[in-house]
Amino acid sequence: MDNKDPSITTLSRRFLYRYLDYARVTTGTTSLTPHWDKCVNYVENSLQRCCALLSLSYGAIGVIVGHELTHGFDNNGRKYDKNGNLDQWWSNSSVTAFTEKTQCMIEQYNNYHWEEAGLNVRGTRTLAENIADNGGVREAFRAYRRWVDESRAGVEEPLLPGVELNNNQLFFLSYAHVRCNSYRPEAAREQIQSGAHSPPKSEVGSNEVIGAMSNYDEFRKAFRCDDSSVMNRGAQSCRVW
Repeated sequence: MDNKDPSITTLSRRFLYRYLDYARVTTGTTSLTPHWDKCVNYVENSLQRCCALLSLSYGAIGVIVGHELTHGFDNNGRKYDKNGNLDQWWSNSSVTAFTEKTQCMIEQYNNYHWEEAGLNVRGTRTLAENIADNGGVREAFRAYRRWVDESRAGVEEPLLPGVELNNNQLFFLSYAHVRCNSYRPEAAREQIQSGAHSPPKSEVGSNEVIGAMSNYDEFRKAFRCDDSSVMNRGAQSCRVW
């Protein structure tokens, strides 16, 4: 650890603990979400103080902000104009193109199975949230890279001590930590049957994370995912925004 920078040291300890504790989450023996939320604390406290590396901040609160903004242009939000009135303000051709793109996403998420629930995700029911997940991470990553270019003249942030990941990788891992959770079977089934969000866990990991990341070429570049990886949908990738 770098003892010359207390903020980096504190963040490093928090993040490294959660990074190394991932196995406990995947076995269902604990959930890191409350702990990570205390670190990020969304917008109640200073993210600068909590998260010394902005790659972590953009990957956490940045994606959440992007997610919520994208809801204004999902399959429900698109129906309302700038004044919040229900109004068909898109052209017919735009609606048609949008519907074609969303069908790809519906089919993608329909194929995700949640082991705890014993059920597949419902792609149509969760469409709005899936659009927001995919759009939010793209918007936040672009914003982070723009910040690096404009505020640091393209010079990367210092690497996080104790974790051998670059800052682009930390961005995506930070997003994954925010979505990390654990469900009991009864709650999992209820989430599938009546929830609007894709489940945080399935047989291949987090649908909210796997789904969005596997569609995103910047994630594939960051982790060098090969063509056979579940994290690389390649030509089958779905994108609305």
